[in-house]
Amino acid sequence: MSKSAEPELSYWRYIAGVESADQLRASRRPRILAWTAAPESARGDIVVIYGKSPVQAYVAVARQCHDPIEGSGDRHWTWLQIQPLKEGLAETRVSTGARTRDHRGLKKPAGGSYNRIEAGAGRGDFLRMLTSGDNVARSRLEKWSGGRSPYPHVSTAELRKAWWEPPERDGLSDDHEQSLSDGVASALVCRRDAKWLDEGGIDDYYLEMHLKTKDGRDRYADIVLLDARRGGTLILVEVKKHARPTAGHDPISQVLTNQKALRRKHKGWRVRCVAVAVEFRQETLDQAKRDNVECLRCDAKGGCLRPA
Repeated sequence: MSKSAEPELSYWRYIAGVESADQLRASRRPRILAWTAAPESARGDIVVIYGKSPVQAYVAVARQCHDPIEGSGDRHWTWLQIQPLKEGLAETRVSTGARTRDHRGLKKPAGGSYNRIEAGAGRGDFLRMLTSGDNVARSRLEKWSGGRSPYPHVSTAELRKAWWEPPERDGLSDDHEQSLSDGVASALVCRRDAKWLDEGGIDDYYLEMHLKTKDGRDRYADIVLLDARRGGTLILVEVKKHARPTAGHDPISQVLTNQKALRRKHKGWRVRCVAVAVEFRQETLDQAKRDNVECLRCDAKGGCLRPA
């Protein structure tokens, strides 16, 4: 199909409450989140996320990973592939721009949860303003707009069950292991053991990365990062609140299975296996030693990493 025959993408401004906006401002880590969407939007559309008062700034760029699906309430939902901005773009800069001031879709938000940003010189000025000095966001936006970036593997079942409720200020509840994964990934990078994947030119999602086994079964790696100390090496991390040698709680067997699948997906990379948990059973530590899997303890939020 010629480029001219490809469907034109729509651009949207989605409004975020202060809790959601603060979550995106806290870290530049890319992520995938379920989000309420415009019913007329579509897979591949480009989104800018605006934090309403008192934030009053654009905080992230994103791409819709799925056509909107009506959830359990009266809202439509999609998965957004999100890249937080290096610095938020204040709404006052947009509202005083020569071509963005009166542009349809960029006027000061006044109610509602979304609006379409119409094509035109104003939109071009706005996108350049949004990513000025932010090479990561600009690169992702260019790849998404040009259809040169693969879509992550996402589930529509969760969207059909989605129901809007005020987000928790600290993100996911403490007893959910994904909240631990978020903290563990940040801690590994902060202590310079690891780097984010895009620093090594890998355009993939670091958290809950989708993998496939040799026989075609779906797998999900909790965390995949670059090894900052060993070139050509990925760090594959399995996170548990309580690690023990029982089904669903055994990080050693899971990380070794995922290691094979990760090598198949990213050929040519070595893979270092790590298990992280708040609490380890001794049997699990013994198995990890036999299978050469590094074990680290963390606190209830995924930080304070130390040898197990």
